[in-house]
Amino acid sequence: MKNLKLFKEYVSLVFLILFLAVGCTPNFKRFAAIQEVFPPTEKTELSAIPEDAYEKRVYNVPYDDMFQIVDTSASQTDLDVISSDSSKGEILAKKTSIRYGAGTPFTHVIFTKIVVREIDAKKSEVILIMKEQAECWGGFGGWCDDAHLIPTYERTSYGNPMAYELINILFSTIRNNLLAAGLL
Repeated sequence: MKNLKLFKEYVSLVFLILFLAVGCTPNFKRFAAIQEVFPPTEKTELSAIPEDAYEKRVYNVPYDDMFQIVDTSASQTDLDVISSDSSKGEILAKKTSIRYGAGTPFTHVIFTKIVVREIDAKKSEVILIMKEQAECWGGFGGWCDDAHLIPTYERTSYGNPMAYELINILFSTIRNNLLAAGLL
């Protein structure tokens, strides 16, 4: 009788450990490549993107100078620049970080598309579009986070501090580089 009770406790402990191991570990889903998040054939039409899902700034700077400054600025921030194409006016970059949820680390990626457009001979606009993706987690019903646009309410120090910080650093670096180049 005593052995049966110990056996039941042992089996219960094994099931508890298995439940915690399977239910609280990340489901290592493949992260999207930046070309999947922002397909090369996809043209950036702001009318197709919710207004609160991008940041836009206009500068009194010619396109060629503006693109060079933005490209340099993206490299100077925490962004990993994946591609840069001045003929299309696009820079694709990402930032990967490890975040913690309930004390457990998980990978978090912000994919960034920076578009530089010429408005006229002396004016350009810079558009920043961000999508994020985090690891999938199993257990308790499970949830997955595919790459999605980051709306304004999440681009705050409370909602998504990494996106908020990235926006501020990038646009501050652009401004500082424009000042250093004598373009502002």
